[in-house]
Amino acid sequence: MRKFVACLTVILLFSACAKPYPQRSPFEVSPVSVKQGEQRITDQVIVITDGSATMVQEANFPEARALTQTFIAAMPEAAVRSKGTETYQAALISFGGAERGGAPLADFNRELLADKAAYLRPLGSLTLLDRVLGEVQDELAGSSGRAAIVIFSDGLPTSEQKTIAAAQSLISNHNGEVCIHTVHTATDAAGGAFLSRLSSLTGCGSTRTGGSLAVASDMDGFQRQIFLGPAALPVVATPGPCESRIVLRGVQFEFDRSQLMSESGVVLDAAVDQLKQCPNVSLRVDGYTCSIGAEGYNDGLSERRADAVRSYLINAGVDSGRLETRAFGESNPVASNATEDGRVQNRRVELSPEQ
Repeated sequence: MRKFVACLTVILLFSACAKPYPQRSPFEVSPVSVKQGEQRITDQVIVITDGSATMVQEANFPEARALTQTFIAAMPEAAVRSKGTETYQAALISFGGAERGGAPLADFNRELLADKAAYLRPLGSLTLLDRVLGEVQDELAGSSGRAAIVIFSDGLPTSEQKTIAAAQSLISNHNGEVCIHTVHTATDAAGGAFLSRLSSLTGCGSTRTGGSLAVASDMDGFQRQIFLGPAALPVVATPGPCESRIVLRGVQFEFDRSQLMSESGVVLDAAVDQLKQCPNVSLRVDGYTCSIGAEGYNDGLSERRADAVRSYLINAGVDSGRLETRAFGESNPVASNATEDGRVQNRRVELSPEQ
C-alpha cells in the first residue's frame, strides 16, 4: 500500500509541474522550388527535434514536432539542380536522455521522413544535446560537402559547455562546411540566447523562433537559406560582349557579416573571366544591406561588403585600377525587407561592368 501511495504521489507531482499538453498540427506548404539562377548548395541535412523533459514539462514539444513535419514537407525535391551531387542526404533525430527516434542519414526520402516525424513522441529525461551532436559527427564521417544541422529546441541543454564543445568538434572534423540553424520553440530568453550562440559558431548558420515560421512564406525563406544559393552563370555567346552592359547578381552575405560565403566564388570567378576577356572594361562593385540596423551602421557594412568583393577580385589577378567600390547601405532593395527571404536577397554586392 505504501508503494502505491508513493507512486501515486510521484505521478501527481509530475502532473502538477507539467503544463496542459496542447495539440499542434503542421501547416500546408509546398517543396521549395529552385528559381532561375539558383542551385542546391547543401549536401546533407540533419533535423534534430528535442523531446527531452524540459520540452514536455513546458508543453513545447507539440510545436517542435509540428514544425519538424512542416520543415520536411517544404524541403526541396531530391533531384533539384545542384552544384555537385545528384541528390542530397537527410536524417531525422528525436532525443531525450539516451532514447532516440527518427531515421538515419540516407538519400532524401520525403515519405519516410514524414512518416517518422508524424510518430515522434516526447521522450523525457535529460537534454543531452552534446551527445546528439557527437552522434551527428559520427553519422557524417566519410561524407563531404556542406552539411546543415537544423535544431528545434527550447535551448536548455543539460550542459551548455559540453554542447558547445561537441558542436565545435563537429564543425572542425567534417570534410566540408557545417551550418547550424536553430529554431527556439519556447519563450524564455536564456534558451533563445544559447541557441543563438550555438548557431553563431558557423558563419552560415541562423537562429529563429518558432513564431517566425508561422506561415508558408516564412518556411520557404528558411528553406532557401539552408538549401539554395546562386548558380554558376552560363557563358552566353553574344556579339560584342565587351560593349554590352552586364549586371551580375548573386553575391550575398549572412546577416551583419561582410565575409564572403563559399558559394560566392562561382559568381566572382565568372566576373574575373569576363574581365580577362575584356581588358578595356572596368567594374563597379556596389554594396548593399537589408533594412535591419541603423542607417549609418548599414552604410559602413555595405562598404565593407564591397571591399571584400574587391579584395577577392584583386587576389584573382584583376588590376585594382579597374575596380570602383560604392556603398549604398539599405537603399535600392531588390526585394521586400518585410520578409526574411527578401532581407536575404538585399544583403548583397552587385557587379556592373562598364566601358
